[in-house]
Amino acid sequence: MNQDQIQEILAAPPYLLNAQQQLRFHIERPLLVQDNMRYCKHCKLYKQRRFYHCRYCKLCRYKLDSHQPFHGQCIEQSNHRYHFQFFLYISLTFIYYIMLIQQQKPSQLSDFMLVSYIYTFLINFTLFCYTFTVFNLIIFFSAQDISFLEYNENKPRPPNNGIWKNLKKSFGDNVLLWLIPF
Repeated sequence: MNQDQIQEILAAPPYLLNAQQQLRFHIERPLLVQDNMRYCKHCKLYKQRRFYHCRYCKLCRYKLDSHQPFHGQCIEQSNHRYHFQFFLYISLTFIYYIMLIQQQKPSQLSDFMLVSYIYTFLINFTLFCYTFTVFNLIIFFSAQDISFLEYNENKPRPPNNGIWKNLKKSFGDNVLLWLIPF
């Protein structure tokens, strides 16, 4: 690998690199003297600060939040916005469904339908509480520019740029695009 290729890889933010470039980034980065490099015992590569290893994907990811089985992938810097949108839309769907259930008049329902109505309402309300809590945690962590893993570790946090800049860093510069799922 020549010096131009190394400079090109080092100039790009690590979360925008494809898998092969990330591998080169991890291998070539220690050639430059860096004091914040760590060694991943699983990947057998050096990694930059804020890279974490996912034991399911078997890769180191930048600002790894968690591995989500229902997404089928890791939640990291590059797809954090879509994780936010997923829980936002699920929460809104549950709110809509609860409102539809509330429009039913229990006095006009049979006993079986009344039990089914109560059961459906309780399940949807419970799921709404869960998804809304996760949605708020996503906003909380994004506003502080930290991941769930970084929050649970007792390591120094990155410098805080302010809530608005941190949210833009996680979800993009255009606020109107935060809600559009592509």
